[in-house]
Amino acid sequence: MNIEQHIIDLELALIKPEVRQSKGELNNLLHDDFIEISQSGCTYGKAEALEDVPQSVQAYEASDFNVRLISKGVAQIRYKTRSYNPETAVEKHALRSSLWKYENERWQMIFHQGTICT
Repeated sequence: MNIEQHIIDLELALIKPEVRQSKGELNNLLHDDFIEISQSGCTYGKAEALEDVPQSVQAYEASDFNVRLISKGVAQIRYKTRSYNPETAVEKHALRSSLWKYENERWQMIFHQGTICT
């Protein structure tokens, strides 16, 4: 498997409800220096992400992946998501970007940003 496909697979894992609800899985996939700028504009790190593991998570559909290697051991992925929350009947579309860092023989997400779009 090439690096680009591996990064896509890791990103897809992170949007699966069963992974998003697992502190162990999140701990393995998020770098200790992880930072996220959420769709609402809030910033938080790995500790907050692990503290606030949701009990229920909406499903995401992802498309239009673009992966590029920025430097040795750093990759960026950009893509679009569509999410639907059945509890509120709200559908959202977002542009997303993540940075993945290769360290200690594994890739981990070190940065993520999601921006709502039409």
